[in-house]
Amino acid sequence: MQNVDKNQKKFFPYYFFEVAVVALLTVEAVLLLAVVFPPSIGREIDFLAQYSPRPEWYFLFLYQFTKYFPGKWTFIGAVLLPGLDSTKEEFFQWENVFLARGMATLSLDGPGQGEAGLSTRIEPAYEKAVAAALDQIDRVVAGLDDIHEVNDAGIRLLMSAHRWGGAAFHDAGWNARHLDGVDHNFLYCLEYQTGRSFIHGQAVGLGTYLGAVLQDNQPEVVLGWLHRAGVDIRPEAMGIDWDAAGKAMQRLAWYVRHADYPYTIADARPVTAALVDGIRGYASW
Repeated sequence: MQNVDKNQKKFFPYYFFEVAVVALLTVEAVLLLAVVFPPSIGREIDFLAQYSPRPEWYFLFLYQFTKYFPGKWTFIGAVLLPGLDSTKEEFFQWENVFLARGMATLSLDGPGQGEAGLSTRIEPAYEKAVAAALDQIDRVVAGLDDIHEVNDAGIRLLMSAHRWGGAAFHDAGWNARHLDGVDHNFLYCLEYQTGRSFIHGQAVGLGTYLGAVLQDNQPEVVLGWLHRAGVDIRPEAMGIDWDAAGKAMQRLAWYVRHADYPYTIADARPVTAALVDGIRGYASW
């Protein structure tokens, strides 16, 4: 017969309870340290600062050359690699590095250039897609009063435009570049910044007006269309203030690069505080 030590503890519940208490105290200590001494992840980013473009990692060695020759000698660091093959979006990012230094750039995109051509249908006559989009805009503008009244003709016109948009998106090889741009980027930036969702037409309408101002492309006409359609693009109508909307506008150049969106006017022209004030003055009803 085996001798049983009466002082010997069973694993459950005695040792299990002790281990559980130690584990809980350890977790609590780690959480307390995390609250008292929060870790910093990377460097602080000033979202209102002007965006400083950087090339993709595989072009960094070329970018480094430009640092060795500052000022008027930058052109010495500009190296041309024969046979360099890339997509248009990557060319734009690389050009921005030189544009930021006051240099002019010229890109030549020959037939078949760019790996995107292997998986994406590219329309040789891109202006055809743009012309079709402009035709749809003319149709919608002509019926803005019906759209505002939400009558039968206005609803049919909007549904027809939406149906065309879906077909155009498909026919362009799932390329939406001729359907949206800086207007939708502003919506996404606003949602990213505020953590809220917005009625599509209001935020995109404000983004459309912002894009027209940045492009100097008849912004007063665009604003008139929005008023005729009854789309209230004021931030107050979206439940936010102009400070939040203005911050999203000024962060737009950073956001489109952060989200890796296609090149738009937001990459080329920064949104200043004066520009935001001007938009506020005109967009307020």
